[in-house]
Amino acid sequence: MLFVREIDWMGWTMKLIDTDIVIDHFHGHQATLDYFAETMAAGEILAISIITLTELLSGMRSGEEKRTERLLAMFQLVDINEAIGRQAGVYLFATISP
Repeated sequence: MLFVREIDWMGWTMKLIDTDIVIDHFHGHQATLDYFAETMAAGEILAISIITLTELLSGMRSGEEKRTERLLAMFQLVDINEAIGRQAGVYLFATISP
């Protein structure tokens, strides 16, 4: 199961993608590759938060810079605000609670 949230941001509806899912795509996990391809083919917008951007760049290894930048170009970058922070908190609670 992919952890993706649909959000409304500045009048646009988009899929907010979690860092782990972006990393799965980077590593070639087929379910994630298929999801991204299908979502983009349907004309839907994929988005990541500033936090995801930071996490991806901080985990980047030497030699992955160009590949990482190509991957990042797939996404709309979403600023963090209270609503998104709260939504992320609910998501994290739901995924780590027994």
